[in-house]
Order: sequence, then structure tokens, then C-alpha cells
Amino acid sequence: MEPNEKEILLHKFLTGRLSEADKSAFEELVRTDVKFAGEVAMRLTEMDAFDRARETEQADIRRRFRQKRRLRRAFWDILLIVVVMFALLNWAPEIFFSGGGAGNNPADSLVTQVGGGSLAGRAETGAGSPTSNATTPPNPAAGDTGKAAAAPPVRSICLYPSALLDSIPTKSQAGQSSVYLYDSAEAAFRVKDYPKARDLITRFLEERNNRLASYPRACLLAGALHVCLPDGNPQKAVLYLGIAHADVNQRSPVTATLLVYAYACTGDCSEARALIENSRIIRLPDDAPLQKWLSDCKIR
Repeated sequence: MEPNEKEILLHKFLTGRLSEADKSAFEELVRTDVKFAGEVAMRLTEMDAFDRARETEQADIRRRFRQKRRLRRAFWDILLIVVVMFALLNWAPEIFFSGGGAGNNPADSLVTQVGGGSLAGRAETGAGSPTSNATTPPNPAAGDTGKAAAAPPVRSICLYPSALLDSIPTKSQAGQSSVYLYDSAEAAFRVKDYPKARDLITRFLEERNNRLASYPRACLLAGALHVCLPDGNPQKAVLYLGIAHADVNQRSPVTATLLVYAYACTGDCSEARALIENSRIIRLPDDAPLQKWLSDCKIR
């Protein structure tokens, strides 16, 4: 048999296309031709090795696909956790900062830490009135000798230092935020429409009562306007200015000075003294009524 005929038979065998006549001829050739039989064995070995290599490659491809799928799933799981944590920190900070208790305001504790004191305590003693709190003298007829009487409360003094508003830098119109109420308050402050600016910025902060520490610039404006305008609320001035003073970007001699005036208007002498003694940046103006109030405070 010619070599070409042997090659044709071998190719048909390897591809599974042997006819019955070809099959008989192929089997006879394998039995009688040792060289042809060796060629057949070698081709079969090569095909088997190729098949095993292909199976190994397919298994490796499947393994890498499963690994990529696990990594992709882990990435989306981590992204989901980050989004949930960000949402909780942004929309429900009281869970993290106040222990989840009802009525706990993180801003109140912050103001207490920086010298704000308790607003409730001042309300009970009648602090916050623009007029001086007169001390009630002892009444001998009622058996009151005054010996066991508590120390008289420190009077309050409201001076409305409106000139300090010019020391607060205005925000340029180009730096607008996405909140209309806040932008309107900044615009009113920029044109010195202070009553309108105070009302707008107060509304803005009251809507975000549980996140006041996130808005130190707004707290500075609101606190300054409440202590510098005669119809402001000195308790709110103490709250907002305390938060602004605690923020490193809003802490300044003007902020500290405004906070001292707010304490004076609420009659909180001890907090005013503590702020002056502990602050390295405060520079009190030569304001005779304020200096006298602080002097009386030391005497008490």
C-alpha cells in the first residue's frame, strides 16, 4: 500500500470516518505493518495529550471566571455597606452621637463642652432678659435675715455690639450652595439686611436641629445676628456661637468676643470668665459696660 493511502486511512481513523472496507484494511495494516502501528499509537498519544491540555485550560478559565465573579460580588457588597453608613451618618447622626436617646441634641452637649452651659438652667433663673435682674433684699418682717439666703443671681446686660457684624466676612455670590434658604440668608447678610438674614438663617438651622455642628458658618451668622440685634434671642446666640467657636475654621477673635457678649446677655458670668481665661485668641473691646460687668462678675 502506498504511503499516501496509509496517511488517508490514518486520517479517516483519527477523524472517525472509516468505512467498513476501510476499517478492515486499516486493521490488517496495523497487524502487518509495525511502522504504521507505531505511527497510529503516536498520533493517538498526541490527541490524548491535546485533549487533556484543553480540559486543563477550560478548568482554569472556569476557575478564573468564578474568582472574578466573587471579587465583583465583594466589591458591590462593600460599596453597599459604605453607602448605608454614609446615609446613616448624614440623615440620622443622633444614632451615633447621642446614643439613640429621644430628645438628645448633640449640639447641646457640644455647646456645654465649649462653655455654652445649660440653657434650661438659665431659663429657670430668668436669665436672658435684656433688663437687669434686681436682687430681692431680705425681709425682716417675714423672718428672713438674709444669712441663709443663696447668692443673688448675676444680672444680665445686653449691649448689642452691631459693629462686630462688619468683622464677619461675607460669602461671595459665586459660592452658592444647593439650599435656597441658606443662600437667601447669605445674600441678605451681604447687603446688610440683618433682620431678614437672621430670620432666614434661624429657619435654616431649626430645620437641621440635630445636625447643627455640620453648619458652623451658618451658626456663626445666626449667633452673631441674635446677639447684635435688639430683638434677637440671646439663648440661641449662645447655642450657635458655641458651635461656631468649637469649629476650627470659624474660631476667631470675633467669634469669641461675640460669645462673651452672648453670655453677658444671658447673665452667664462663670462661662464668660472661663472663655476669657481659656481662650488665647479673644481680644475684648474697650467696652466700659462689658468691662464693668466682668469686673462685678469677678467680685461675686
